Amino acid sequence: MSPFRTPINGPGQQLDPSVIANEVDQRYSEKHHKIVANLKIITPIFGGGFDAGSTPENLEIRSSTVKGHLRFWWRATVLATKGDVAELLKRERELFGGASGEDEGQPSKVSVQTEVLSEGEYVRSGVHPQNSNGGPPKAFARFEEGPAYALWTLQQPKEEREKADNLGNELATKFVRKDARFKLIISFPNETGLSEQISQALKAWILFGGYGSRTRRGLGSLELASAEPAGIFDALSVEDYDQLSEAFTKPDNSATNPWPRLSGSHLYIGKPHDTAKDAWKKAIDLFQEFRQGEGVGRNSASDPSNRFKLGRSRWPEPDSLREIRQGFSPVNWGRHTPNHPARIYFPRADFGLPIQFRFIGRPDEQANAKLTFAGTDRYASRLIIKVMSIKIGGKQTYLPIVLNLNVSHVWNLSGSVKLEFDDRHDYTLKRREMENTDSAEKVKLINERKALTASEAFCHYFKSKTDGEKVSL
Repeated sequence: MSPFRTPINGPGQQLDPSVIANEVDQRYSEKHHKIVANLKIITPIFGGGFDAGSTPENLEIRSSTVKGHLRFWWRATVLATKGDVAELLKRERELFGGASGEDEGQPSKVSVQTEVLSEGEYVRSGVHPQNSNGGPPKAFARFEEGPAYALWTLQQPKEEREKADNLGNELATKFVRKDARFKLIISFPNETGLSEQISQALKAWILFGGYGSRTRRGLGSLELASAEPAGIFDALSVEDYDQLSEAFTKPDNSATNPWPRLSGSHLYIGKPHDTAKDAWKKAIDLFQEFRQGEGVGRNSASDPSNRFKLGRSRWPEPDSLREIRQGFSPVNWGRHTPNHPARIYFPRADFGLPIQFRFIGRPDEQANAKLTFAGTDRYASRLIIKVMSIKIGGKQTYLPIVLNLNVSHVWNLSGSVKLEFDDRHDYTLKRREMENTDSAEKVKLINERKALTASEAFCHYFKSKTDGEKVSL
């Protein structure tokens, strides 16, 4: 007798739905593996819905978004091997789905389901202070839910601040979601090695990634609350940091694939903090200090009482912009005549693109420009700066970290890096204007740390300022 049928009184048989369901579950379980993880969001989520520029009022943890994150970290942990790029990408499509040929879709072998356990709080990230003269709220916001240097893109645009209802009032910055929890269920075929691959991608996402926008600057960071099967995430509980290196496989690093690889990356870990917010703030504040901080990234202000009168930058980009702009039409820069010894040189392109360069007042504002990766505008930062939550000796610990990803520098790519000046002049950078050993030696912020790039120099600065450790992955 078929297991799908049970006898009843009289001739014939009928289907029993409960028996069918149990049989289907059993057969599915024999052919599939499942990972269940309960996760907590430990820094605010921005975005995460259909509109990347805002946070939905009702929490959405979208399965497709999570699958996209897993896909990225699967590439970084598993796909970073030697081989034909087309063949490797075919392997990826077989697991995660996608277009496999002309107008031919391919279903995903990996199933992702999410369930919101707690929506947390939907709160403003900060506030634009009231303007005492009755005008629009002040442009520079005061942030409440995290470091300003990570949240600055959540400021309201000028047109919003200038609306009649906002004149003479304070104005909330864009909203975020904090303290949310959700369950993640990942199912996939019971194929040799696949469980290890998926768990590696998931571990990397929990440690180094996040949910929503601006995860490379620490928003939407994750903490593992519990998981099944037991022991699958032992790497998130360590006795020493070297165990993190052992938690991930070491593919062949001679591969030249164009995507980031975890193997060959360097992780810099600062001292523990009591809260996730404090650890995140430490990491981001050091990045701001290195790029623009008084006495580090720029000289001290000549007039400390005037917050808009900043000291001159110690980086070569401002003078490089003035010199390039001077080539289009004469400008009298006054006391800001270009004099940096490394110009023309843009080492901070290594931090990611685009970069907005903004000067206050004439004549400097004539050098206002955007440094962009032509074609796509954006080139993701190789630096992930955030809080990492792991257990050390059984205690949940919050660590400020910088992950310097093993990925091609922007100057090695075929696309061009271009300056777009506000007055519509364009300038395409040459490779030597981003990567140049002689120029690097003339930038104290890089040279004093015995580094060759701005990213490497910041990692050394972070390590020294946090009395931290370096782990090679």
